[in-house]
Amino acid sequence: MKNLFLTSLFAFIGLCGLAQQQPTDCTVTQQIRDYYTGDAEILAVRMMQSSAWADSIEIEPVFVEEALKWLAAVHNAQGLPARDTVVSCLDIHADTLIQSMRHISLYADTTVQWGWNLAAGIFPTGHAEVDTLMVRYDLEVVEYEYLENFPFHFFLLKTNRPLNTLALAKRFRSIEGVFSVSNDYILGYKYQDINIYYPNVDTLMVVSYQYGASSDLFDWSRHWKFGVSTDCSNITFLGSSGEPLMVTCASTTGERNSFPGSVKAYPLPASDVVTVEIVSEINTSATLRLLTLSGREIERRQLGLRAGWPNDIAFDLARYQSGLYVLLIHTNAGSLALKIPVYHID
Repeated sequence: MKNLFLTSLFAFIGLCGLAQQQPTDCTVTQQIRDYYTGDAEILAVRMMQSSAWADSIEIEPVFVEEALKWLAAVHNAQGLPARDTVVSCLDIHADTLIQSMRHISLYADTTVQWGWNLAAGIFPTGHAEVDTLMVRYDLEVVEYEYLENFPFHFFLLKTNRPLNTLALAKRFRSIEGVFSVSNDYILGYKYQDINIYYPNVDTLMVVSYQYGASSDLFDWSRHWKFGVSTDCSNITFLGSSGEPLMVTCASTTGERNSFPGSVKAYPLPASDVVTVEIVSEINTSATLRLLTLSGREIERRQLGLRAGWPNDIAFDLARYQSGLYVLLIHTNAGSLALKIPVYHID
């Protein structure tokens, strides 16, 4: 039945004119490892949640290697147009905006002495389990607040390495005096993501990519899916869906940046003003267009660029809704599409 399902799936996609298949391999080069290890760690934690390793605070290397293998399969599919879109043009990565792998938020009852000690920077705190977790996982208090009206201690704990913070939060939750603990560090939306899963077919792994803002309340995103044979011999583009993609890749070879120079934006995500710094390698004029994901132009700027000179352009985004925007920079010598996520904290 599974083989029949797979055959029917590919047949259907082929009839729809969407299927694109080509050979690939899962070789994890050092370049891929350097570029995607952070993504693989995020995906590893997700995979661990449905395994016997769900309560492991340390990220198990076997899951990291498994994730790297499937990411490499898509990355190595050079020349597949959909691959060039998600890898070279959009440069999509796994998202940690909502759930952090390096932070937990902890609320402690004021009736326990260890909470007062931790708040005062006294260590050891006097509670063996708290002290063990703080030392073993290199945790430090980076933010503290005494919530007098409740009353509770609030601690934002941070580690210097990625961890399965869901499991870490669970361990803290079992400690006397802990009222609440979570790995929800930044509440907001995600604007890009990668997921991997088996679609009830043991000969196929699906690698999906998301680009565009989404949350529980809205979804302005587009999705691409790739089916990788479990023997890593070939990859099939299974199709895309969602909002139209308003970013134009610079060329069919997947070069994301044909702009003659460098561009960076900060801070990101932006809440009010975002500054775009442009340094051109040549003297040229440029048009900057700020677009919504639906393609509506909301701002346009014209400026002259002098070779080697930095140009800082500020955009006031306070009046725009939270979401993902695209800044298109066009010159006669090349163009660039830049993602601008906006998140307002109420």
